[in-house]
Amino acid sequence: MEPSPPPLRSEVEAALKSVKSNKSPGPDGLQAEFLKVNSEVGTDLYRKLATANCHREYFPKTWYSATVIPLHKKGSKAQCDNYSPISLTSEAAKC
Repeated sequence: MEPSPPPLRSEVEAALKSVKSNKSPGPDGLQAEFLKVNSEVGTDLYRKLATANCHREYFPKTWYSATVIPLHKKGSKAQCDNYSPISLTSEAAKC
């Protein structure tokens, strides 16, 4: 199987600029706002990372993990059934 071509610089930069700034950081602690504000600087880095990962068929293990937090839905906060689990994943993995 032939490796896929590297993503275009414009595609990577557009993906970084489209990150929603109000998202909570995942287990890597990387703020979405940081990715967005530094999109011009980070574009080449993420492009190289994506290319290397595709050629090696590798996805960083930290991008597989998530921080799970309870989000209160309704009713008494003392009851476990009144919470929904929310998974916070890495913003870098979503780009």
